[in-house]
Amino acid sequence: YIEVNLVGVVLLLTMLLYARGRRLGIEQRDFRRMLLCNMLILLADNGIYLLRGHSAPGLIALNHLVCIAYFSLNGLFCYNWVRYVLARLYPRYRLGRRTFWLLLPALASAAFVASSPLTGWAYTIDSGNEYHRGPLLLVLFLAAIVYWLFSTALVLREYLYPTRSREKAEYRTLFAFP
Repeated sequence: YIEVNLVGVVLLLTMLLYARGRRLGIEQRDFRRMLLCNMLILLADNGIYLLRGHSAPGLIALNHLVCIAYFSLNGLFCYNWVRYVLARLYPRYRLGRRTFWLLLPALASAAFVASSPLTGWAYTIDSGNEYHRGPLLLVLFLAAIVYWLFSTALVLREYLYPTRSREKAEYRTLFAFP
């Protein structure tokens, strides 16, 4: 389990290092942010696994922080995916003030997760420092679904009414990735 996550981290780190030092377009910066989010998600996943069973109060508190980071980074990853799609489809498009509205589902899910140590909605950690899914964990998936639907609608609209000429493979990749 830990090995698989660490192999993923190494692969993502290799991709990040390969892109280092190159002049990157806006969509590539968003892509790098997705790589970084994914690396941190894998590391947090390992942290949750490694802290399991160690019931010192400080380690339980640390596990809460790791769980909050884990779930919050998932929403941030989805946010960066939509930014990437926007930049890929519309290179001259700038979010500006609309950034807040695009970030809102990720912020809402992060606030939901941050309340979980008190509410147990997204997850719970028992006295043995074991992680358990909360009864409302599916609420977190709503943010991901909102981002997925929005990005899919953007790609579909651009596919049907293109503003510039693209290869069909580019659309397929943008459809398939999520």
